[in-house]
Amino acid sequence: MVFLYAEVLDLYVRQFDIPYSVKCDDGSEKAADRLKLNLYYDPVGRVKILTALDQEMSAQREELTKAIQKGDIYHDLQKKAIEDHYDVFHLQWNEVMVPIDKCPEMPGKKGRKPGYEARYVLIGFSENHDARLYARKTAGFRALITLGQDSDSVQAMLDYGVREEQEREHNGWVTSPAWD
Repeated sequence: MVFLYAEVLDLYVRQFDIPYSVKCDDGSEKAADRLKLNLYYDPVGRVKILTALDQEMSAQREELTKAIQKGDIYHDLQKKAIEDHYDVFHLQWNEVMVPIDKCPEMPGKKGRKPGYEARYVLIGFSENHDARLYARKTAGFRALITLGQDSDSVQAMLDYGVREEQEREHNGWVTSPAWD
């Protein structure tokens, strides 16, 4: 696959026509009007993203190692948040039953009865090779699909950038005066 350098974007670009049709309720088919896939490749951005990914994984590996050594006990909401944050790793947990009177109050759990509640201790982790592979494959690439436009991939990105800027400004007006 050959990409062409677009100096105005400082990216490599490629555009593909996508044949696509939709079946109508009456059984007929209607072809999409100029459906195009625009691909953008940023080799400098790719290097920055891959470097940041490696640095982040190294930092997370150290944090997880320290957490295992500390042996902290987490409730289920904390466990979920940790799993979401360290999503490039598979985490192994040990479930422990802790007397409720020894548990700090968990959000949303008022008036608990005496007894035990499950808590979790992080005991190990391994790299999630699929997540890392996906991040490495897609680093530096962007895609934009256009429909019904007679523009090349450079113009499509310029138009999209203007729309994105307008949406950002509009959202700033709607949500907060201090958007950035």
